[in-house]
Amino acid sequence: MFLSIPSLCIGRFMLGFGSGVCIVATSVFVAEMVPADKVSIYGTSVNLGIVIGLLVTNVIQGESLPPITDE
Repeated sequence: MFLSIPSLCIGRFMLGFGSGVCIVATSVFVAEMVPADKVSIYGTSVNLGIVIGLLVTNVIQGESLPPITDE
């Protein structure tokens, strides 16, 4: 249907751009809304959540690949 290489590239670009905006906006929001003595803890938790999310998606993607067979 709409699955073609250009449409997938455009969709991936839009998803990456939107994710980047959300990450920056979250960091700025934490810096402005959290008390000064707790900024480091909340900032670390935001970055840790991003890294754990990337790890989970990579594990799921790795598990969904077909097995390697010797022919």
